[in-house]
Amino acid sequence: MRAVVIHGQGDLRVEELPAPAPGPGQALVAVRYGGVCGSDLHYWRHGGVGDFRLKEPMVLGHEVVGTVVSYGPRATGPAPGTAVAVHPATPCGTCPECVGGR
Repeated sequence: MRAVVIHGQGDLRVEELPAPAPGPGQALVAVRYGGVCGSDLHYWRHGGVGDFRLKEPMVLGHEVVGTVVSYGPRATGPAPGTAVAVHPATPCGTCPECVGGR
């Protein structure tokens, strides 16, 4: 799969990466279109957003639409092949950021 990867301030690359496998509770979505948001621009222009600084390469793009490919264990949702929009701000309730109220 092709991905936009930020390596550091001003160092943005389109790279070929292996397709990921969905983990427990996750869905794999084949991205058709993606948006560029303010945080993406901040990582590119400034190497970070607020207190979050790049420490290693990171795939950008979290505002996307595409189709469901498959699900990991204990995950449910629309049938594979269904068109979906990803809502990047939906809290999971279990990660450190959610538990910490962020």
